[in-house]
Amino acid sequence: MRNLFLCSLLLIILTVSCSGNQDMKDSTGVTNLDLTTMSAPVAYSVVCDMMNNPKTYLNHVIKVNGQFATSQDTLTGKRYFACIVKDAATCCSRGLEFRLPDTCSYPEDYPEPGTEITVIGTFTTYTEGLFRYCTLTDVELSC
Repeated sequence: MRNLFLCSLLLIILTVSCSGNQDMKDSTGVTNLDLTTMSAPVAYSVVCDMMNNPKTYLNHVIKVNGQFATSQDTLTGKRYFACIVKDAATCCSRGLEFRLPDTCSYPEDYPEPGTEITVIGTFTTYTEGLFRYCTLTDVELSC
């Protein structure tokens, strides 16, 4: 219940404090959202909103920083990669999944888990089984 209250409060702060300079269109008309220029609570709130309202962010180019994490599905063997975004108190975190180009292989082309990274990619969703997931594609990764 406390986390729900905090997330709601952070979304209100986001709505009130976010100015138009965080969400801008580039020369091709693509909307870009730079979470790296936002405070930790606001960036965390935006990531929460992305997970809850993915249609709002579809095809937006997102720039985010956080900690690199990876996990592997024990049944399928598929590996997943994420940028973990924490709130200001570091008690809560959300992972924003990303996919590097197929030419990259793990672990050679990836940082060590826990490394601070910045990821830029196009926000999209995909379905696996009965569930829909959010991910960044066409990703550029820097450590």
